[in-house]
Amino acid sequence: MKIIHCADLHLDSRMETHFTSEQAKIRRMEMLATFEDMVDYGLEHQVELILIAGDLFDSNQENSSLIKKQVLELIRHTNEIDFLYLAGNHDGDGFVLDTEEIPENLKLFSSKEWMTYSYGSIRISGVSQLQSRLQNPIWQEEHFNIVMLHGQIKEYGSDLLSDDILLQDYAGQSVDYMALGHIHEFSSGRLDERGIYCYPGCLEGRGFDECGEKGFVLLEIQGSTLEMNFIPFSRRVFHRIEVDVNRGTAEETYYKVMEVVKAIPTTDMTHLILSGERRMEDEWDISYIRQRLKDRFFLVKLEDKTRGILLTKNLEEDLSIKGEYIRIVNQLDLTEQERSEVIQIGLLALQGRQVFV
Repeated sequence: MKIIHCADLHLDSRMETHFTSEQAKIRRMEMLATFEDMVDYGLEHQVELILIAGDLFDSNQENSSLIKKQVLELIRHTNEIDFLYLAGNHDGDGFVLDTEEIPENLKLFSSKEWMTYSYGSIRISGVSQLQSRLQNPIWQEEHFNIVMLHGQIKEYGSDLLSDDILLQDYAGQSVDYMALGHIHEFSSGRLDERGIYCYPGCLEGRGFDECGEKGFVLLEIQGSTLEMNFIPFSRRVFHRIEVDVNRGTAEETYYKVMEVVKAIPTTDMTHLILSGERRMEDEWDISYIRQRLKDRFFLVKLEDKTRGILLTKNLEEDLSIKGEYIRIVNQLDLTEQERSEVIQIGLLALQGRQVFV
């Protein structure tokens, strides 16, 4: 049996933190389209189950009702696949409206007690809100047991929050696969000799705190054997890249930046951080870099974290205004710290940059 495990789709997110209103509109449409494409992928690859481990939606936004209806209709018309939906901390009451008939292929989990769905020898159990630590294990050794939960895993602990999942409670309990949600980055690990746990991450990144490839996990179960693969699937990718200017000029930095970003698709979102030392005596205007990047990518953020250093000896004999300014300052009765600060302020002013004192 082939199964898709996804989580944290947040389909009705406003997407207003980084994007313009038009960009946010595009991203909202893309997020729903990526979910639809994932379902099509499932049909093309003979997937029988799609596990949604929480946060299918973000919250009750103004556009939530329409999107929820669209998702419900998609599920209703994809009757070749069963959708097992476990609500997350953002889902609230879920997406099934009171007036709607629940499709036969949509399987819901309770927030009060464990529920189990059976598919041959495969048992899929879950509860949307952990009320307490696991007391009475419900899994039998002869079955292939999948556990769906939404929360933060912990190896050990006593002071647990409501969404904490203590792994030691499930180790040694005949669990084969823990289908988790809540963490927006793919990760997996061993639960015990028999089982593993996995976060598929989110299907599409929403900000620069969700960088890298996003997608879902494809499971293939044959008897007691499990094959698990992460499938990158997002339309766009967030990148966060640091570029050391290495005392280069603004022009040299421009070429270095363009070399770094040339392999990044122009449809992606990129946050570039300029770091390292730059010479205060050099012209440092990165507005040209910012404009070129803005024209290149769907979304770009350029952050200047460089540290200005003074190599005044190179300018003391210079015949320019900068050189004359440094020679005058060096004749003043100042401490080294005061002299450095005065020179920095003066060079900034000579470059036409705004000075804050």
